[in-house]
Amino acid sequence: MIRTIRCRHLKLYNTLSLLLTKRSTMSDARSHALGIFQSAVDSVIPRTMVTQALKCNGNSLLVNGTTYQLDHNVHIVAFGKAVAGMVRATEDVLGDHVVDGIASVPIGVAQSLRDSGRSDLLPSETSKTKLLEGATNNLPDEAAHRTASLIADFATALTRDDILIILISGGGSALLPSPIPPVTLEDIAQVTKVLSKNGATIQELNIVRKNLEQLKGGGLAQLAYPAKVVSLILSDVIGDSLDIIASGPTVPECSTPDMCLALFEKMKLVSQVPQSIMSMLSATTTSPVEQPPPNVFTNVNNVLIGSNRIALDGAYKKAKRLGYVPFVVSCELAGDVRQMARMYHKLVNYIILSLVKTLQQPNVLPRCELELLDCGIHKDTLNKLSTTIEFANNIQKPLCILGGGESTVTVVGSGRGGRNQEMALLVAMQLYRQSIDEPGGILEKFGVEFLSAGTDGQDGPTDAAGAYADVGDICTACNSGIKPEDYLANNDSYTFFSEVRDGKSLVKTGFTGTNVMDVQVLLIHKK
Repeated sequence: MIRTIRCRHLKLYNTLSLLLTKRSTMSDARSHALGIFQSAVDSVIPRTMVTQALKCNGNSLLVNGTTYQLDHNVHIVAFGKAVAGMVRATEDVLGDHVVDGIASVPIGVAQSLRDSGRSDLLPSETSKTKLLEGATNNLPDEAAHRTASLIADFATALTRDDILIILISGGGSALLPSPIPPVTLEDIAQVTKVLSKNGATIQELNIVRKNLEQLKGGGLAQLAYPAKVVSLILSDVIGDSLDIIASGPTVPECSTPDMCLALFEKMKLVSQVPQSIMSMLSATTTSPVEQPPPNVFTNVNNVLIGSNRIALDGAYKKAKRLGYVPFVVSCELAGDVRQMARMYHKLVNYIILSLVKTLQQPNVLPRCELELLDCGIHKDTLNKLSTTIEFANNIQKPLCILGGGESTVTVVGSGRGGRNQEMALLVAMQLYRQSIDEPGGILEKFGVEFLSAGTDGQDGPTDAAGAYADVGDICTACNSGIKPEDYLANNDSYTFFSEVRDGKSLVKTGFTGTNVMDVQVLLIHKK
């Protein structure tokens, strides 16, 4: 009898514990999403990546299987949003062997890092490398142009006894503008704005830049020859193609002026592109291409040290520690932000339908699967996701779906925001509309949280990295007389999230000191 009572008490205790765990899961979901994103960022902090790449033993430096002799002969050139921390780590590893250096960094980066409590990502007070700021709003400007000219002179002066360490991260293209006359800096800025506003991918933008500028498309490596070049690269592009990252300043170029002209035609932008650019590209297509010296690129050691894939691995491990069953959809998600939001909405439905199979009508789940295939999700990925969903259901744990990449926004309004904030608002809006159209439907049985944020801590011209949102955000807004669709129509997602819930749904990390594109975190748990 005593044993029976004890068993009943144990069962009651276990039931109450499970209920409390579920309630905790719901209340903590937002902090969990933020913590998972922060872990993604922490896994690609410059110090960790640089120290893993540079192995120093006395006067020998081993990088990616190649040994270099150190004799106070190291020079540093850096450009990008994350290179301040990369400079600090490089100088810490190589010490007095570093002679001098120049780093082109975004306007305000030093102050932003101090404000974020990340002074450890700035060069030390005894640094040999000058930090020069430029590229306001991630656009090439006169300050960045002056620094690029200094870098060109700096590289040209090196000899075969020198080692040039080039540190590259996202934003490097705007921070290394070097237009080939008669193209001007203003022309470069204008064509960049035109392409960006009309939804050009980073790959398309950089193809154009490489054909209009001296230092891009392998140009910097050519100027540095015959010095030995070690290029440490933090990827901010889909697929991690080294010729695309920062427009490939140390990688042989394979694009042509014809490709640029074809892009302008395809996007119907010929009339908006400066005439100097059109004339130069047209003239170049009929002129013989100048070839670099034959040994230039055999003298270059390009090393990829960080990527979105590494960030998602960090997020995966954190989600698992928090009690979720994690699954990575892809680290190469790209395209229009509305299409990506639609894909995540379909993913929510697919997962929930898989969890409540007994309640659905015949063929609903297969139809949802076809829609995801149409969104670009591979069949093999869906098969693995299905297995993960079943596993999570069997052990009664919530799911964490992770994705990474970079979306694009076609700007039609005059509001403030960025691709991540807009995606979060779009996903929440689609879930809200579904809950209105299907009262008592499957969504009411689950909690769904969605976060999208940039690993660099900056989403568009705002102080937010992104946002997290759910149906509750939209309900709160509508009850306050705020119409989310009006904000979306004006590309004004930042203002929306600032006005709803006192801005608590905005993800504000400050400048992180790294940059490997964006991370999405989708949490799904039973209510």
